[in-house]
Amino acid sequence: MKKMSSILLIISLLSLAIGLSGVGSNIFSGLSRAAGAVFFVLAFISRVIEKAEDEQPAEGVGRVESPQAGRNEPSGQPMGEARHAH
Repeated sequence: MKKMSSILLIISLLSLAIGLSGVGSNIFSGLSRAAGAVFFVLAFISRVIEKAEDEQPAEGVGRVESPQAGRNEPSGQPMGEARHAH
């Protein structure tokens, strides 16, 4: 995934450079600048997702469950008022 954000960033820089250099017609130049902006936003979003995935702990690591987790048995205690609400 790290390659994807780098590739998108390189494409955006190339598109912006082509668009700002004025090569070709005005339409081509404008489309190149617009494509560069779109690819820059995509590169930014993919980089943010990468950072979020790196900071998120792996599933199951450090996770402790109680032995009664997943059971639906009565505890023998009377139900409180919050459980009576419908």
